[in-house]
This record gives sequence, structure tokens and C-alpha cells, in this order.
Amino acid sequence: MISGSSVITPFEKCFSNDSLKFSLSTYAPYDLNTKKVSKKDRKLLKQIKVEKGTKVFFIGFNDFNHPHYLIALLENKDFDLSAYKRMKRNPQTYYSDDVKAKLDTFPIFYKARSIGKNYIYEAALPFANYTTRLLHVTDSIIEDKYMSEFNPYGVDFSQGPHYAPCSPDNPFTLAWEAFKSNDEVNYLKPLQLLRENKSDYQKASEKGMLYQALANYFSLINEQDSVAYYWGKLNTKPIDKTLPEEYLLPASPKILELAKTNRVIMFNEAHTNPTHRHYVGLLLDSLYALGFRYLALEALGQDSTINKHGFPTINSGFYTNEPTMANLIRYAKHLGYQLMGYDSESSNREYDQAKNIFDKTFTIEPLARVVVLAGHGHINESTQSGRKMMAAYFREISDINPVTVDQTALEGFTLPQLTTDGAYILNDEGMQSLKFPVQIQSDFKVYNDYSPVALDNCFSSSQSSKVSIEVPKDSLDQKQNHILLVYKAEELTKGIQPVPTAIKYLKENNVADAKLCPGEYAIVVKNYNGDIVWQHKIQVK
Repeated sequence: MISGSSVITPFEKCFSNDSLKFSLSTYAPYDLNTKKVSKKDRKLLKQIKVEKGTKVFFIGFNDFNHPHYLIALLENKDFDLSAYKRMKRNPQTYYSDDVKAKLDTFPIFYKARSIGKNYIYEAALPFANYTTRLLHVTDSIIEDKYMSEFNPYGVDFSQGPHYAPCSPDNPFTLAWEAFKSNDEVNYLKPLQLLRENKSDYQKASEKGMLYQALANYFSLINEQDSVAYYWGKLNTKPIDKTLPEEYLLPASPKILELAKTNRVIMFNEAHTNPTHRHYVGLLLDSLYALGFRYLALEALGQDSTINKHGFPTINSGFYTNEPTMANLIRYAKHLGYQLMGYDSESSNREYDQAKNIFDKTFTIEPLARVVVLAGHGHINESTQSGRKMMAAYFREISDINPVTVDQTALEGFTLPQLTTDGAYILNDEGMQSLKFPVQIQSDFKVYNDYSPVALDNCFSSSQSSKVSIEVPKDSLDQKQNHILLVYKAEELTKGIQPVPTAIKYLKENNVADAKLCPGEYAIVVKNYNGDIVWQHKIQVK
């Protein structure tokens, strides 16, 4: 094998060699071997009469649909092009009349030949003083349709001055494709897939994207220890400071007092911290009593069924697949709020977010009162940095000064031991004395000290119970992890895919505890492949 090569997985297999400035990517899931020619591989090379001493880039095997090999050889040969014709649409590509599939992937395209029981389809990629020859080896004749869809014809390459080394797939794209397919979601698959392929992400920027993706997908199942672990790998200088007790005040009374005389209140959240959205849920009833009727969620997509059905589906957004966000939507609808999404994917996202909030509320109801839950820095009211955020644009558009509540600035700090669980704001002295890693100009800085494991699914609006759910051991495959999904039983009868009201990760145990409010629930346990392995119904009184 040729040294200095690397392979990127999993779905788009990419091979590259920096010293030769050559890369090649395939679109079928090949198992590419670049390390050492095995006895089995050596036998195959002998069978198809590859000359001894020929340099081998890789030997790949694919058993999808039609088992076959893809072999890349590096040869120092010249090729006689007189037997080939140029393609009009791509003059660099040659083809043989003997091959019906006239494809423009390669500068030279060979006709098929057979050796013994093997059929070999060949293509050549000349570069520098060498030629890479691709051998597609199978045990039967391949139909034209198959030839046009699979390898070696579905191969891209770069070389010389146009060389582009392999880079791994965007981990968010990779995880999303594993998470959502066939109108179902799989909470386990993206986590395992990302961790299995973490060796592909070598550069600091690649690792950063990987860790962010893992933190996001672990947050969907409320595995906050794992979320903290992956964010910790990105943060080389953790804050780890205790907030002086004299700086702290209970947050809710102060926020609700200002809400009496203001029409818009904006909270932010760290998208991977469900306690931030839980705190908003705890205030919704009091805010409703003050006349607030709209809840604008950055996380909510263009889902027209939300206000009709009163609960989110797996198509309502991404972060709406997290149970606390889903329960926030349920609770808001129960109270009587009008739900709306407002996010934008345009190049002027901040302005469009603000305009969407205004258009969906105040243009319809000029005296409306609106609660907004945004991500991170979107509630920044500053106009000094040169880049205005949503809250600043909203003030310009509406001439309304929103009350802004920042729950992210104090993440990483700790509370004095004597405080109880809850939410605390910094007083004026604290606001002036402390330095924050990210500067977000807001009216309040809130420390959210609610415990993720203690969250119920109704925001303390009724008495919840700790329910212990035991899954029969013989229903579980001890060699893999499982996910336990708790649904509201009535929602499952609607014919659409609701988001679970609670999710528990079954790693090495068969028992999960959930804090549930009164109601009938359907318990569904799934394995890595998304197969249901156990179902049960419970009534919580």
C-alpha cells in the first residue's frame, strides 16, 4: 500500500494522499483498506492479473445491493487514446463504443473485460507522470442502469493544482440524516454514528463542530453530563467562579414586576440547556395573568398544526424534539397562548427575525403582549458592536423597548452553597462588578439553578409524581443501548407523530425514573435501529 494516505467515512468514502496530491471520493459505502494487503486481497489481485509490484492506493469492498470490489492502482504508464472517442459535453473524457453507459466522470473510460469468473470494469485517471487505474471487480455482468448509479462510475477526484484533500462530512448534516428519516426520528443513531467516526475529525475546527453536534444531540435526551463534557472540550478556560451571595436576588418577582408595565419580554436560552426553557414555562401562567397572549419561539418551524393540535410533532422543528421544549409548547397552548415561529434562514437573519415577530403580533393586534424565547445572543440590545441583533432591530422596527433576560451569561458560575434551587438575578452591583465571557447587553442576567433531573412535564402546574418504569430484561439486547420514550397516550391516537413528553437513556440498566404529572402515558422502548422492543401504558394520578 502507498503510505501517507487517509480515508474519511462513513457514507461518502474519501481517499486522499497529500504527498501525491491526489484524492478520490466514492458515493457508495465502501470499506476502504489503505493499510496492508491481506492474503485475501493478494489472491484477488493475482486472479485479476494485476502485475506484481504495482502500487496499490486502496482495496475497497461493497456489499450493498451487488457485492463488488473497487481497487485503485498507481501505475507509471502511458495510454493510447486512439481507440477512444471524446465526449462532446466534456472533451477531457474519452469513451469506448463497446460501453453503452457514456459517462463523463473520467478522462479515460475503459470497456469491460472478463478474467475467469470475474468481470472487470476499468477507468483511468491520468495525472503527473502516473495514472490511477480503477478496477471495478464483480462476479456477474452489470446492467446499464446499475453501471450508471454505482461505482466506479460515481467517483469524484482531484489532483495536482486542483487537489482538495478529504474533509469529513459536516457532523450536523451527518447526525440529522441519521436522526430523521421516513417520517420518524431516532434519538440514538446520531450519537453512536458521531462517536464511531470521531477519528475522522482531526483539525481543531472539525473537532469543534463534532463536539457541538454531540452536545446538541445529547441534549435532546437530557443527558446533561454528556452535554457538559463535550462543551467542556471546547472551553479550555472554564470560569468556575462562585457568585457572591450579596449580588443575588430572586429572579421571578423582579421580572414579573417589570412585565406589568411592558409589552414584550425576551428570554434567551442555551439550546442545549433545557432548564432555560423550563424557567420560561414556570413564568407563563403569571405572564398570562398579566395579559401576555403570544409566545414566539425561535425553535418552532413553520408548523401549522401546533395551534390546531396543541402539541408539537417531529416535524415542528429541531429543538422542539427535546421534551422540555415540547412540554413548553403543550403548556402554553393549555393556558391559551398563540404559538408562533419567527426564525429566518436569510442572509439578514437578525432583522428578519425581528420583523417576523412584529408582523405576526403587533400588525395584527397593536396592543399585543408577547413573550419571546430566543437563542443565545439574539436578545442583545447593543447597537455599538457594528452588528445589530434581533432585539436591537425589534426596538427600531416597533419602537418598543423589550425587557431582555439573559440566562446564558452566568453559565459556568456556581452559586453559594446556602441557596436553594431556582432562578436568581444579579443586582446592580453584580452587573457592574462581574466580567462575562460573552457580552450581551440585557436588562437582567439570570442564574438558572434548576436541576435537569428534577424537571416535571407540566411546570409545577399540578402535583407531579416520581414514576419508576421497569423494562423486562428479556426485552432488551444487552449488547446495545436503548431509548425509553414517554408519550401522552391521547396524542398517539391523532395519527401524527408527537414528540415524547419525557425521554430516558437506557445504557446499562432496565429501570428509568420520570417525574410525571397526572395523565395516561404510553411507554415505548426502542433499540439503536429504531425498532420497538417493548410497549406499556401507565396511569399517573
